[in-house]
Amino acid sequence: GAPAPPTKIKAVLHSLDDLRELAARHGASAIWFEKMVEKLVRWPAEHDDAEFYRKRAYARCGVSQSAHSDTLLVEVHGGGRREWTNADGHIVSAIKGRRIGAGLMVQVRTLDNTSFCEQVALFARSRVAVLHHGAAVGGNAVFLRPDAVLIEVAPLRREEPAPQATTSMLARGEPLPPLGDAGNLDLAQTIGLRYVGSLSAYAVQRGAPSQPCPRASYKYSHDCTVSLDSSRFAIALDSAEDA
Repeated sequence: GAPAPPTKIKAVLHSLDDLRELAARHGASAIWFEKMVEKLVRWPAEHDDAEFYRKRAYARCGVSQSAHSDTLLVEVHGGGRREWTNADGHIVSAIKGRRIGAGLMVQVRTLDNTSFCEQVALFARSRVAVLHHGAAVGGNAVFLRPDAVLIEVAPLRREEPAPQATTSMLARGEPLPPLGDAGNLDLAQTIGLRYVGSLSAYAVQRGAPSQPCPRASYKYSHDCTVSLDSSRFAIALDSAEDA
């Protein structure tokens, strides 16, 4: 893939600091370096590669290539990290009654303790998937059917450099634009998904949703949960319906 711009490399270095902190907290002696380095390049595969992998996974797991997608999936991070503060209130209720969610069965699911084939089947039947930026997007979005809508949620503010954030925005702590690349736009375009990046998330203290949580710690901290700015998320839903 194409080399990442300097701002992307700086972002990865910030991510490495987060990983060092996480490793120290859990007494780990090593960091999965390959997982960090892969963030330095754009999504390297092509559409045919993704289609081949998806079809092989469907066949391996007994998923029909032509089955109807009937699910609205809201993925919940497991392990007490990046959990939604109120998935039903913030996400499901915002989508119900909209054209994008009409006739769909809602599933709010964590992928913890689910097998590979269970995850393949779940994503294959999802017409709309709402996922916080993370491994579930990079690892499972390829199993969504090409006409599916992927709404990837990411923080509305960034402490590290990002394509949508200028240096002055970072210095003032200004929010990013409500729509943009939440981290996996390249992947979604390669797969052929209808993609919306919603920069609408912010961290709050667990059990005290009116109290903010440090942005740098909410990725891994059990003390923080993820809330959504409802007006920003509504903009994402408007965009998804037009995608």
